[in-house]
Amino acid sequence: MLTSSCKSDTAGARTVRREPRAATTRGHLMRGPERLMGASRPFMAVIVTLLLLLCAAPCALALEPPRPGELAQLKAQGKLDEALANAKAFGNYKVAPSLIQGALGRLQRAQLGLTAPVPPPAWRGMPTKGNVKVLALLIRFSDYAPTQTVADYQSMLFGGGNAANEPYESLHDYYARSSYNQLNIQGNVLGWYNTGLPRSNVTQTGAGREALIAQALNSYNASHDFSQYDNDGDGYIDYFMVVWTGPPGAWASFWWGYQTSWWYTASPSLDGKGLGTYSWQWEESTPLTPIHETGHALGLPDYYDYDDTVGPDGGVGGLDMMDGNWGDHNAFSKMLLDWLTPQVRSSGSGTVTLAPSAEHPDVIEVMPGASVGAPFSEYFMVQNRSRVGNDADIPTDGLLVWHVDARLDGTGNDYLYDNSYAAHKLLRLMEADGWEDIEAGWSADAGDFYVPGDSFGPATSPNSRNYAGSATNVAVSGISWSGDSLIFTAGIGSLAPVITITNPTGTGSYVAGSSLTVNWTSSVALASGEFGLWARSASGWYAAKLVAAGGGTSFTSDLTLDVPTGGGYQVVVAYRPTVGSGAWVSFATQTGSFAVTAANPTLTISAPTGSGSYAVGANLTVNWTSSPAPPSGEFAVWARSAAGAWYIGDLVPAGASTSYSHDLTLTVPAGSGYQAIVSWRPTVGSGAWGSFGTQTGSFAVTAP
Repeated sequence: MLTSSCKSDTAGARTVRREPRAATTRGHLMRGPERLMGASRPFMAVIVTLLLLLCAAPCALALEPPRPGELAQLKAQGKLDEALANAKAFGNYKVAPSLIQGALGRLQRAQLGLTAPVPPPAWRGMPTKGNVKVLALLIRFSDYAPTQTVADYQSMLFGGGNAANEPYESLHDYYARSSYNQLNIQGNVLGWYNTGLPRSNVTQTGAGREALIAQALNSYNASHDFSQYDNDGDGYIDYFMVVWTGPPGAWASFWWGYQTSWWYTASPSLDGKGLGTYSWQWEESTPLTPIHETGHALGLPDYYDYDDTVGPDGGVGGLDMMDGNWGDHNAFSKMLLDWLTPQVRSSGSGTVTLAPSAEHPDVIEVMPGASVGAPFSEYFMVQNRSRVGNDADIPTDGLLVWHVDARLDGTGNDYLYDNSYAAHKLLRLMEADGWEDIEAGWSADAGDFYVPGDSFGPATSPNSRNYAGSATNVAVSGISWSGDSLIFTAGIGSLAPVITITNPTGTGSYVAGSSLTVNWTSSVALASGEFGLWARSASGWYAAKLVAAGGGTSFTSDLTLDVPTGGGYQVVVAYRPTVGSGAWVSFATQTGSFAVTAANPTLTISAPTGSGSYAVGANLTVNWTSSPAPPSGEFAVWARSAAGAWYIGDLVPAGASTSYSHDLTLTVPAGSGYQAIVSWRPTVGSGAWGSFGTQTGSFAVTAP
């Protein structure tokens, strides 16, 4: 067994991020990083690689996340850089070497037709399958009495726990469900070991921590069989938990929660077994922290950002046990743990049925050239996440689409990317609503699930391009429910066209009801399908029109602007391959925007008509109609003389009607050749008069 050489005393880091992300009510909000690797090579090269991995394996340290607002406090105190340096040194943003070894071994066995491991799995760590025994050690101090009994811990770790806390009722039950009953975690609880001293007597260094643990374990050596915790027979206790009484300290301090390996002092020999990986944590009434830390013991990384100033934010939005202590382990993690083997679609398209992954090992990997034998590449994974089992408290039911970039670095021994410090994420949740709010620091929500009516593909938002920006043509569409299963079409589709709108561009103004000529091009000739045209504003999508694709690359159509008046309109053109149905797979939006103003109505005066005579000061009833009914604005009613002078100008609210009447008092000079005139403008109190109606005939005004 090789000894780790990691020397950091403090624990790793993680940022708490829809609020910006804050601690959940499920105990601790947990997130953080870890390591993966492997590749298909000739037989001897694989053996050499695996041996090098064993020799290079660092100690595994997992860090509990900070309290809400604590990172800001550390920054204000000038202590954040030190804490972040500790976090990065722990390496928890990497996947554990044991999982990479396992993936390499499975790959080589499949290629060589072998049934035995190549080489044997002699790594220090916790097995991911089978009956696995784990030890929990409880330590108390004279100034801090425990609040939980040994029986409480035995139940919440290795028994049935508290049913009221489901799906986090016990460590055993959570991992039995998550692994599809392939991992049976059993174990014993020793304690409470009473130091008889106040907690302040503990030397707050790695050596001090190990001395305290050794003292407690040695007290049980004569009466307890420690050999039962060496599950893989490598001479080491694979994993044990240490729980201590008293409050936690500051984030990343000695009295915080983290995982590490024994190396500062000589390991005590307990029934001939040395000590390996262990977690260090404060006393709690739920097993959330042990569930998360056991994920690290199995080899999984934290999936949250340690430092949001390095690389992009986002990732999985807290929606994972290794990020926000939320729900089940994701499909990528379960594949690493050898709990499931994904379906693979590398070309063409087909119908896929996925049952809820919390209860069934169902997932599909989609990417050109993808194969079960090539796990160290970039691809998309799709799984059904529904509110059952360990996913009982996730936001909704639907498909989750993960963008995985599991390519190896130049050494071939480690993943090139992680979820904490890399240029992009090892694992990223594609947000179905396209809002990208996870990338802005918010938590995952129901809008991130793909449900009937949603689609994912080359031209959706988000899209299925790879990180190099090239189209993969991966597409997921036609989602529907069948009981608790989701049925959909997944695969590699034909290249979706890139649409470019060439008119309108820039700014402009159009009258409501008028026609707007839209010109656009398609990057590929389209023999079938149809385009959709819309005028979109902040308040909605309007004036929908369908245009047959027709086999060309250049298109034009007039769009009638039957839309509400207002500004900020843009033309949107979309394409779908099937006329009359199916998801729109390509979208284009005009550059700039335009305004839509009210149409000028036609005004017709029905009275007075012909000729007549009225005394000065008499009332003249003017009746008129408007076509169409104006949505707003006002009318003015005038008496215009034969010489062209305009008099009176009474204002009448438009009122959204087609028929109007108004009595006009003829305070005008006596004379002949007068005509009644009605005008309209769209804005009350200001603006130009846009429509006019003039009576037929004329009338005279006589002196009284």
